Amino acid sequence: MKTFAEEERKFFEGYEIYGSRKHQYARHRAVLDSWRRVNVGTILDVGCGYGDLVPMIQVEFPKFVRYQGVDVTPRCIHKAIATCTDDRCHFQEGTVFDISLVYDAVAAIGIFSKNTDDWEGLVAATIEKMWQQTKRVMSFTTMHPCMWEVPDTDRVCDERQMLSWILELPNVAGFQLQRVDPEYVNIATVYRKC
Repeated sequence: MKTFAEEERKFFEGYEIYGSRKHQYARHRAVLDSWRRVNVGTILDVGCGYGDLVPMIQVEFPKFVRYQGVDVTPRCIHKAIATCTDDRCHFQEGTVFDISLVYDAVAAIGIFSKNTDDWEGLVAATIEKMWQQTKRVMSFTTMHPCMWEVPDTDRVCDERQMLSWILELPNVAGFQLQRVDPEYVNIATVYRKC
């Protein structure tokens, strides 16, 4: 069975296709905008890549206390560590399943776009684990870009499945689904009851 980690390593070789600065900025902006209604001091970025979300967090939430980036791609973590000079920011190789602390906000931008043997099981488990690490708000992208062939599945179906998992999470105060890129990306944001 393939894992997100294996797929992520292969996927990141094609980062230029998926990760245009314009699209990346739009996704990051949508996530940070959805967090404005809650008090965000600590942030977990699952699938942080090179830590590109950090500069926007520094502007939008200048009083943040801690940022933790986690990614399965070693070269991303090494570059993030080498380029980020903010002492409040920490990076580690791994997945959300390696995280034990709880954060005010959790982001997962682009990690659910992989075609694995048990896509639904991995996504459901990952969403559940991210929610366990969330004090206030969790945001993630829902997509299957046209550049990946996913047999017997489409974006609408996947989003409906993800939304059904959200409704099963405990202590949900509300959620929103925001369209970002007209081609393929939406941001799902889930707010926790305080």
